[in-house]
Amino acid sequence: MLYIRTTLVILVWLISFFVQAIDYNSLYQTSHGEGEPVLIVHGGPGFDSHHLTPLVNLLSDFTVIIYDQRGSGFSKENVSKDNITMKQFVNDLEYIRHKSGFEKVHVLGNSFGGLIASYYALAYPERVKSLILLSSVPLRISGFAEVSRRIESGRTVKDNLELNSLSESKAFKSFDIKTHEEYYKLFFKAYFHNKKLAADLELNLSQQTIDNMETINHLMYENIGQFDLFSKLGQFNTFPVLILHGKKDPFPYLEMQAVHEKFVRSEIQVFSEAGHFLYIEKAKELVRRIQSFIKHEK
Repeated sequence: MLYIRTTLVILVWLISFFVQAIDYNSLYQTSHGEGEPVLIVHGGPGFDSHHLTPLVNLLSDFTVIIYDQRGSGFSKENVSKDNITMKQFVNDLEYIRHKSGFEKVHVLGNSFGGLIASYYALAYPERVKSLILLSSVPLRISGFAEVSRRIESGRTVKDNLELNSLSESKAFKSFDIKTHEEYYKLFFKAYFHNKKLAADLELNLSQQTIDNMETINHLMYENIGQFDLFSKLGQFNTFPVLILHGKKDPFPYLEMQAVHEKFVRSEIQVFSEAGHFLYIEKAKELVRRIQSFIKHEK
């Protein structure tokens, strides 16, 4: 009886290990260029990394590692409340870092990726060369209070009518890629200062991203709840932080100014005539600032 029980315990452990290995190996990542390692964490939650191709191209002086978070893009996953958690996303990020072969990396978090990157830096500070928060969402739930109003103020009546029409269409409800791309390009128009540049946003959404987006978004925000990292920002004292934000970003730049004041070693640049997509609206200025920061801190 003892032998059977021991065998069953070992078998359960082996199955658990195997499933975990497949789970991590399903994460899709790519690496580009040579130089200081920059690990990009895309936003969402629920989007994938493919709209950030222009940012990857801008950072051609570095080794850029970028990946799709679980359940999005090409990272295959049956999403559930057990695997769509901040803890799991942080562990995924550490797995990608380890797989890259670099002991330490410059972690660049874009939009919601800024929050994931911040949680990662708290959990694995010894793996972080520097932290770059690019158009990050607020690092506390109270910072979202004005976001919806700011987004709506950036939309015209015509925009809202078109968004409603698209979202009610049969193609949208059937998860058609083309229709979803049309919807989200219009949706993100309000995130731009220069609305004409919204046409340059290429989302390149995968079918899995469209299928899982709403579920992942709901599960992640349910998981993090009433989060507030402000009391922990003083712990970021072993690496420098660079904050880059547009003054017209729906996510208030004053929130990031408050974050800057909490960090021990940080720099901030607010781009006055730009919104959320700095790599489109302020591409040249953005890459120069990142290059200067990383080359100084390597």
